Amino acid sequence: MLAAHEAERRRLDQLNSQIPRLERLLVLLHRERRALKYRVDAYQYPVVTLPTELVVEIFMNFLPPYPECPPHFGIESPVTLTHICSRWREIALATPRLWRAVQLHRALMPRDLDAIWLDRSGSYPLAIELDTRFWGVRTNPPPGSGEILSAISLYRNRWEYLDLSFCHVEAPILEGPMPILRQVKVVTPDFQGTLDFRDAPLLDSASCDVITVNVVAFPWTQLTSLHLFEIAFYHAYYEIKKAFNLVYCNLDLNTMDDQDEVSDLGPRIELPHLKALRMQPDSRTKMDYLDIFTLPALSHLDIDEGLLGPDPIAALTTFVSRCGCPLQYVRITSNEMLVSGNVYRTTFPSIQQFVFEDADWH
Repeated sequence: MLAAHEAERRRLDQLNSQIPRLERLLVLLHRERRALKYRVDAYQYPVVTLPTELVVEIFMNFLPPYPECPPHFGIESPVTLTHICSRWREIALATPRLWRAVQLHRALMPRDLDAIWLDRSGSYPLAIELDTRFWGVRTNPPPGSGEILSAISLYRNRWEYLDLSFCHVEAPILEGPMPILRQVKVVTPDFQGTLDFRDAPLLDSASCDVITVNVVAFPWTQLTSLHLFEIAFYHAYYEIKKAFNLVYCNLDLNTMDDQDEVSDLGPRIELPHLKALRMQPDSRTKMDYLDIFTLPALSHLDIDEGLLGPDPIAALTTFVSRCGCPLQYVRITSNEMLVSGNVYRTTFPSIQQFVFEDADWH
């Protein structure tokens, strides 16, 4: 009994001597913890400390170069930048350049989201890409497409680049002043409505399909670039004649219906300023389409060999002689060349560059 009591007394003495040391150690640990916590709480990741101007430049390089449009949603959308942190969200929402280009491709979007996006762009010029062709069953109007067309038309004073593809929209009306519009593309299957771009003094580039070219109102005489696609040439003939200031012309032709029409079109199309012409057919043909043109300034020609008729060398020789054009680059495509490349180069030594490619690759 006495032995056990003595052992407990010794243990109590040990504890009495250890506790003050441990209490002093605990004080030191608390002090170290407070210092570490202060430094940790004060630490900021380097990316968060970047100047706002540099963050804006990072954001702008995250997006495709204007006027290419990022998607409305998804990882490549500027909306993604608002989800990183509160500071980046504030910077993104306060940077109008991030919202000046928009791609509207989804049917199910929150109400008025398109207007919210466009309002964020402030006073910047706008690039808008709208495609409603696949927003539902083709036999019914795409959900919300008419409303979106109406919504974006409210911003037409800031339109700079416009790409519209829509169908089954009841009587769309796009007209009025478009003071800074420079480039427009319109594809409108089953079109009904009004598309008038004549009050656009800066518009110089247009692109449209076979249906649109016959119903849209362009300021043809001020256009310098024109792309027509899925179109028979006789449908485009009179519009191209009106665009006599063209510098670049791109024609993706539907040649199936041209066989009996092209030879009866009338006087040649004279485009005194045209420097580059591209013509490609949707099917094999052997008609001399160059004979339709007088192009004295042409320097670049990109053409399918079938569009030079049954005798490509004779057609090209006649064209160059008649126009006196300074051809420097000629690209000829064909899935089965009628004339070898060496013959072309020998016949036209003044043409600096010939390129020959298989049409089926394109």
